[in-house]
Amino acid sequence: MVVEGWTRVKMLTRIGKMQTSLPKPFDVSHHVARMLVELRMTRRWSQAELAARCAAAGHPWLTTNLISSIECSPNVSSVRSRRVSVDDLVALAAGLGVAPAELLPRLPGAEEAELELAGIQQMFDDLMAKLRTNDQGEETS
Repeated sequence: MVVEGWTRVKMLTRIGKMQTSLPKPFDVSHHVARMLVELRMTRRWSQAELAARCAAAGHPWLTTNLISSIECSPNVSSVRSRRVSVDDLVALAAGLGVAPAELLPRLPGAEEAELELAGIQQMFDDLMAKLRTNDQGEETS
């Protein structure tokens, strides 16, 4: 088969080269697994302790074995490794006492956006303080 001067083999070869030159997608499950281990170890909790806390937070299905499977990095070829579902993410965050977003990777540009929002919040707070001061000044006059 020829498509505008390209044979099917040439097209597939070209597509294959393009795919190998593209960066690998970021593995969110691997990042969550690393954050899970880091936060759990910082708190000096065992996997069993985290499982108990997840159960107490209403997620009894998140067992020690399941936590172990999640922590066993998805990038490692292992029968034990397991990708993180959204349900897992919410349950783990509840057990750790953090927001689910704290387990997720930061998006490029997130820090700049947070700084911009902080600046806007500061301007708002300053304006509100000025308005309160003006209101109090008018009341005493």
